[in-house]
Amino acid sequence: MNRYRKISDFHGVRLTGIGSSDIPTLAGFNKRWGDTPLTLYREKIGLTPPYDAGPRAEWGHRLEGIVLAKWIEKRYGIEAASEYLRYKLRGMSVGGFVTDSECRMKERPYVLAHADLVVVGEVPVACSCGSVDLYPASWKGACTALCGAEIEAPEAVLVEAKVSGMMAARRDDEEDPDAGYSKTDFTQNGIPAKVFLQVQWQMLAYDVKTAWVIVLVDSGDYREYGPIIADPRTQEKCLTLAERFWRDCVEPRREPKPETWDDVQLMWPATKDLTATVGGEDELKVREMSGEYFDISRRMKALSERKDEIVDAFGILIGENSVLTSAEGVKFASSWTVDKPSVKKYADLTDGERATVPEDLAERWKKRDEMNAEIAAIERAIAEDAVKIEALKGDAVKTGYRVCRPTKIKGAA
Repeated sequence: MNRYRKISDFHGVRLTGIGSSDIPTLAGFNKRWGDTPLTLYREKIGLTPPYDAGPRAEWGHRLEGIVLAKWIEKRYGIEAASEYLRYKLRGMSVGGFVTDSECRMKERPYVLAHADLVVVGEVPVACSCGSVDLYPASWKGACTALCGAEIEAPEAVLVEAKVSGMMAARRDDEEDPDAGYSKTDFTQNGIPAKVFLQVQWQMLAYDVKTAWVIVLVDSGDYREYGPIIADPRTQEKCLTLAERFWRDCVEPRREPKPETWDDVQLMWPATKDLTATVGGEDELKVREMSGEYFDISRRMKALSERKDEIVDAFGILIGENSVLTSAEGVKFASSWTVDKPSVKKYADLTDGERATVPEDLAERWKKRDEMNAEIAAIERAIAEDAVKIEALKGDAVKTGYRVCRPTKIKGAA
C-alpha cells in the first residue's frame, strides 16, 4: 500500500495531478455535461476556476460522512460508527478508519487520489461461499464460516461514498447501461461506468486491491456495491490516458485538440473572415456526415409530426374525460388542465375585464407591469452600452455566441 497523508489543500493539490474525478472526463464519459480534456486542461493550468456544483454538491459532501457511518455500523457496530462520525466531523481519523486522506504515486507524481474512507486493521472480506466477515489485514487462512475456502485479506479497503438524486441514480439497461445504479445487481457491474473508473484510479493510487461503493439515493435508499476488485487492465488504460494528457498537454502548456463545438468556441470565440478547406478522406467524411445530418433532420421532423398525430388521435378518443383505458383497466393516456399565468398587461384589459379584477390584484398587476417595463428599459440600456464598448474596442470579439450549422450540399439526396 502506498503512503498516504491527511488532505492539506484539496483544490490546490488537484491542480498538481490527475484525480479520480478527472479520469471519466479523459475517458469521454462527461462530454454530455460539457467536460472535455480541453476544459480539464484549462482548469489544471489555472485559466478557469474549479467547477462549483452548488448547494447540492455541498450537501452531498456533508452527507457522505453519515453514509460512511452506516457502512461501518453494519460491519463494526453502532459504537464504532458513532465514534467514527464524531471524529469525521472534526476532520480526524480514528482507529482503523482513515478519513480525509490523499495519496500520490511516488514513481508517477501526477497519479493522485482522495479516498473517502480507508479501512486498515480489521477489514471485511467476502468469501466465495457468500459470507462476509472481518479479518486482520493481510491475513491468510480458512474461511471462518467453515466452508473450507482459503481467505487472503487485503492490506486495506477503500470505500467510496455517493449521494444521488432519484433521477441521477436511475439505471435504464436498454438506454444506457453504463449510467445509474442498479437496483438488483450489487456487484461492481451495478455501478455507473464512470464511478467504476474513479474507484479503479483510487485503488491504483493507494495500491489497494479491494474497494466498496456505497450510495444514498433520494435521501432514503441506501445501497452497497462490492467488493470491487482492482482490474490491472482498466487501470493501465486509465494510466495511459492520464500520462498522455499530463505529459503532452499540461506540462508543456499545450491545449488538447477540441472534441466538441463548445471546445471550438472556447479556443476561438470569434470567427475570422477566412475559409477552412478539407480534402481527401476528411472531405469524404464531411460529405457523409452532411448527408447524415439532413437525413436525421428529415426523420426527426417526420417523427415529430407523427407524434402530434398520435396525440390528436388520443385526444379525440379521450374527449372530455381525464383518463383513457381499456375494458380491462389498462391505462393508455391521461389529460389534465394546466393553469397558465396571465402575461397580458393591465392597460390592455377591456373595461369589462377590469371590472372583474379585485382592487388589490389590480394594484399588484399594475406594479408588475411597471417593473417589467423598467427591466426591459435596463436590458435595452445594457445592450446599447455593450455595442458602444465593442465599437471602442475596434477589432474586439463580438458579443453573443458562435453557431455552427451544416450547409446542404447541392446534388446530394
